[in-house]
Amino acid sequence: MTKLILTEMMVTSADAAEDAGPDGSASLDQTAPYQFDPTHVAVASGLLDRACANAARHLDVDLALAPAEIPDGVPAGEALRRELLLAFTYQLQLDLDGRDGCQLVALGDGWVPPVREVAEPVIQLWRETANAVTALAAVARLEDLLFCRRDGNGRDRASRAGQAYLALAARVDIGMDVVEAVVRAWTLARSVGENDLESQVRGRMVAIVEDVMGRHPGEHPGVVLPLLGALAAGPKAPARQPTTDPHDVDGLLACAAATFVGHHATVIAGFRRRRTPDATTRDLIARDEVKAYQRYAEQSPLPAVRMMRLRDAAQVARDRSLPDLQGDIAAAMQRIAPSELDLVTFEAASTLPGHVVEGFLRDYTRSVAWRDGFDEFFASDPPTGPIDQVRQHGRQSRSGLSKILPATILAGGLPRATAGDQDAQDRFDMSLFAQVRAENIGRLMAEGLRRIADRYGVPSEDDLVDYFVSRGGRDVKLLRSLAKGFRHFWHGDTESCVYLVTPRLETSARNLLLELDEGIYRVEAAKDPGGYPGLYVLLDKLELIALDESWAYFLRWLLLGPFGANLRNDVAHGLPVNTTVEYAALTLRAVATLALVSSPTGRDGVAAGDRERAELVRLLSTPPRVSSPVDGLLAASGRTLEWAWWKIRVIRAHTAQKRASRRPGP
Repeated sequence: MTKLILTEMMVTSADAAEDAGPDGSASLDQTAPYQFDPTHVAVASGLLDRACANAARHLDVDLALAPAEIPDGVPAGEALRRELLLAFTYQLQLDLDGRDGCQLVALGDGWVPPVREVAEPVIQLWRETANAVTALAAVARLEDLLFCRRDGNGRDRASRAGQAYLALAARVDIGMDVVEAVVRAWTLARSVGENDLESQVRGRMVAIVEDVMGRHPGEHPGVVLPLLGALAAGPKAPARQPTTDPHDVDGLLACAAATFVGHHATVIAGFRRRRTPDATTRDLIARDEVKAYQRYAEQSPLPAVRMMRLRDAAQVARDRSLPDLQGDIAAAMQRIAPSELDLVTFEAASTLPGHVVEGFLRDYTRSVAWRDGFDEFFASDPPTGPIDQVRQHGRQSRSGLSKILPATILAGGLPRATAGDQDAQDRFDMSLFAQVRAENIGRLMAEGLRRIADRYGVPSEDDLVDYFVSRGGRDVKLLRSLAKGFRHFWHGDTESCVYLVTPRLETSARNLLLELDEGIYRVEAAKDPGGYPGLYVLLDKLELIALDESWAYFLRWLLLGPFGANLRNDVAHGLPVNTTVEYAALTLRAVATLALVSSPTGRDGVAAGDRERAELVRLLSTPPRVSSPVDGLLAASGRTLEWAWWKIRVIRAHTAQKRASRRPGP
């Protein structure tokens, strides 16, 4: 706001300059450097004393200075006004935890110069005017600026500014301006070793804290916390002299810990921990902190809000190594039923042209042999799409709200992961786009498999294994499990399909790395037994060697978490699993990606493959791909993929109608 005032004033002055006479007597260049004139001191002190007389905030001083009249005949009067306005444009800035007190800083986009860069004529104006003004706000500001510039006797400057800040704070109602003034006085006193001034300031701090917490317990943290942070530092006594605090700061902190909740409790706990090295006391402080988070959760009548606050409490309990409290909080979270969260599902649906859908599906049944239709299923692109496209649309889908409120993934009504930092937010946004695309491609693939069964009948298990071997498969035992998965799918048992084939991807990945002669076995260490790593590590290793990045992303999104379908982990831990037809088709496609190039291990556990490493690298880096007619249509239309894939939801209705008119698969 001050910046606008300055700008308006300068424009007005420029307009006046345009109207000046030929002698230029009224002309003023607002960009010209200020030049000190001794007559400015009396004018400046008068302007400041009047402007500060009724000002409760520094902004009020600027508002009073802008329209103030400057006596006629004062040389460069508007330049003088400009420098006085700038002097009160510097801001007091609190440190959030009170550790560093309060600093006088130049805010803005560079239009307020740092104090160290202010020209000497302006410093001379500050210096002379500081000795002439009487208003407390003017004394505090000018002496503080000169102290920051290291002009003159620093101890005297800090002492005079601190006394003025302290006296000024006693004259107005308690608010953030008072807090900033008091903490700035404390900062100045400690910086020059003014123990008497510091003692006075700390007494004022205690009085404010007791008053606010007594009248409004647990409220106004912006007022209380900066003062408690300063008090928690203790008095600064001369070297080699014991310090005795006349105030019961620990009592104030304990009272605050019992009333403030959430993040404010963490700030207070930090103050308390700084004051004691005792392990038992620090444990009690940690318990107070966690209980404050629990109180915060209990204060909300909304189960969804209570769930998120309990999650925060559990995280604090874990960070503070308090497993008993963490268990109590987890039990409270489990008692909130998913139906109580009142979650809302937003859906959108529209229609894709029939020729687009049929263009995707026609090759499944165009040939006289079912094997050719199967080739179409296995020659598809990664259902989540090219990785560059996933990243691009993930960034485009981010809304303004998601930049402020981090997204939380729920599993069974309980929070599984929160996109707290930028990297997690990026992965979450990518997963949303990947989910929309993969689910709709999965529906198309499922419809294609159904049409194969309707046209040719369900292939036998042996025929499927023969087909897989003819297409490069080598591990017959693994391929037989994959064949059983396809038959479960065709018989409508998608649950058995997903549960049977999901673990086989880990088998395929491990066998490939063994054939590549990669050292992946973990040797036992201390109490940890030896064994092969999990799918996370196996996929990372395969991608590092050669696995196509787009396929690697699809496999991670489908099978792992936290930002993905997480099928593998849900299956392994007996959690509810999404076993719809689209996820069954996606699982079959995912497992086949590695199962068709994997070799078995011998009875002794050693890789039985005999292929050269270069051949395996080629198979992993260039999986078969064909262009999707759906992708082509979307590229031609210029629409974003995330929006267009919602259109394919019509496939559900289309599939249901077809099934009603056809015989079921054998």
